[in-house]
Amino acid sequence: MPRRASSGTKGLGKHHVPRCSRPSRGEKCGCSWRGKYKGQRSLLHLWCNQPIDPHDKAAAEKVFTRFKKAIDDHQYDPAGERVVSEGGTTLTEFLDDWWRDHVEARELNQSGLKAEKNVLQQSALGKRALVDLERDSKGILHWLNQSYKQRDWSKKTYGEYRNLLNRIFKLALALKKITSNPMGAIPPMAGVDNQRGELRHLRLTREGIERKLLAACPLLNRTQGSPNKQTKLTQDKADAIRVEVERGALQKDVAQTFQVSPAIVSAIVARTIWNPAQRVTTTKGDEMARRVKFSFDTGVRFGELQKIQLKHVLWNEPIPYEDAQGPFFGYRLRLPPSVTKGGKTTGKDEIVTVATRRSAEMLEARRDQFANTTLKYNAYIFGDDRTGFPIKSFRKSVNALFTLAGLAWGREVGLVWHTIRHEYASRAVEAAARKGRSLAEVQDLTRIKDVKTQQRYVHTRDDAAAELAAAL
Repeated sequence: MPRRASSGTKGLGKHHVPRCSRPSRGEKCGCSWRGKYKGQRSLLHLWCNQPIDPHDKAAAEKVFTRFKKAIDDHQYDPAGERVVSEGGTTLTEFLDDWWRDHVEARELNQSGLKAEKNVLQQSALGKRALVDLERDSKGILHWLNQSYKQRDWSKKTYGEYRNLLNRIFKLALALKKITSNPMGAIPPMAGVDNQRGELRHLRLTREGIERKLLAACPLLNRTQGSPNKQTKLTQDKADAIRVEVERGALQKDVAQTFQVSPAIVSAIVARTIWNPAQRVTTTKGDEMARRVKFSFDTGVRFGELQKIQLKHVLWNEPIPYEDAQGPFFGYRLRLPPSVTKGGKTTGKDEIVTVATRRSAEMLEARRDQFANTTLKYNAYIFGDDRTGFPIKSFRKSVNALFTLAGLAWGREVGLVWHTIRHEYASRAVEAAARKGRSLAEVQDLTRIKDVKTQQRYVHTRDDAAAELAAAL
């Protein structure tokens, strides 16, 4: 027989401490009440964020009833009970306004933010009014700590939610929705800084990472094969269908024999499907090669690459340069505020300088490619290789490229696409030191407005300290 709860109510019991002298006496001991229902369990006083008298079974049953109802209504949050606000703008409503007016309107990168927004709106905090949360820093801290445990967050994820809540309440304070920011009383988790807890980015001079990425780009140019998913047809069956029709068999009879539709048989005979001669080779590798070279040469951001067009290049203002191969012309790109991250804040254009032969020749090749087309200067430099149309995202190609290059990548190891921008900033500082130029000029080149951010982007080479010691 199933074991009966010591309280006499199924699912309602006690969380007995090891030294409890009355583990079978229910409300007689001083241990905390615990609820268990449909696979979910929680200490009730932590879930409802209110003290519950360990000797008062009736009070525990009231909370336990709400605990079961939340689970039945699919409104259960392991981090705490959702409290419906009695008035004022709720956190959920404010998050919707913030998303519409500050994220979508400024075309900010939504990866990660959307998931965090949804979690907050569906949490115990989402239904509460901003004015209630303003006075309850302890409740917010409790939700963060409980979510950290229940949702198995990393320290980085904990820091991202804390920082997002801090941004939200700062905005609410600026809009006079509240009079103080409750996040001021909530310190960051130990071991996590304000930069999302990422490890230091690698210097890409180590192990020839730039060379490995460029060498792996051609591997992305793959010839389309047969369908990956299971179908009734194979290439052998398709060839057999063509043979039968060429022998004079009716297409409807062939369709019945091979258990496919007459339309499929017609398309096979017309060689519009299951025709290896028509399979094309993708150009993803060529597209990624352009992006890799340009990113190392200019330090542009991931999102900016997707929006740069030929019309942004100042073709009438070439800049003379010279390298080992001889003289060549570089170019500047004037990027409007809608393209750049900083421009969305300042509303001003930003300048990107191209001073390497390979990137300059790439720009000229793209210009010549679309010179006599309807797109012309509206073609996207880093869009589709053949058409010049924009590509919504090349994130999958980035992940595939790192894998094909045989690199261990990810935030946990400090190697992601954004690391290329860190590498560019580090090289710019090293070049400025050799030329005796100021850091202000480096900021203009890297388009980093904050000096602290500029310092965070710079990473020294492993052998830099040894070289400096030798110079002394």
